Amino acid sequence: MQAITINSSSHVSALETAIQDRLGPPFNNIPLRICQIHPGSVVERPMDPQTPISSFFPEEAKADSFNILVYSLSQL
Repeated sequence: MQAITINSSSHVSALETAIQDRLGPPFNNIPLRICQIHPGSVVERPMDPQTPISSFFPEEAKADSFNILVYSLSQL
């Protein structure tokens, strides 16, 4: 598990880029599927890359819980 801090006015695609940058070569070119989850729930909501993060998190996300799951599209 890793934490990435990003401005909520950024688009989900910026989060994908930040995750890929953190992974580094050769994993930084793998397309990702990013989903929102609510604490205590197993329901995943896909996050469109062109949508602002604030559309999914209108309030500040809690740092002590999982808020986003990331999958490699090559694994789906």
